[in-house]
Amino acid sequence: MDSGKQMIFEDRRKKAAKEVILKRVGEHTFNVVDKEGNFKYKVSTVPGKEDCECPSFVQNNTKKHDDATGEFFLCKHIYAAQYVESLEETIKENSTHTKEMAS
Repeated sequence: MDSGKQMIFEDRRKKAAKEVILKRVGEHTFNVVDKEGNFKYKVSTVPGKEDCECPSFVQNNTKKHDDATGEFFLCKHIYAAQYVESLEETIKENSTHTKEMAS
């Protein structure tokens, strides 16, 4: 797949990630749940070892979708979990900064 198409599909997955409902179950582990709260997939965001049980991730990585870059295909569930982690890190940093300014 050429890099232009790859970027388009990556952007689509990132936009779709906004609709994903997650529950944190470990340091780098999340469960994807449906609107009723029922378990659907397990997601791992360990850097360099990202993993998801969804058919999209499994199928595309089995086909070695991103062989040209040597990177795994990342599904919308992984993008959603990474986004949650980045938000949590930002909140933690801001909280630490605020405490430092108060002292």
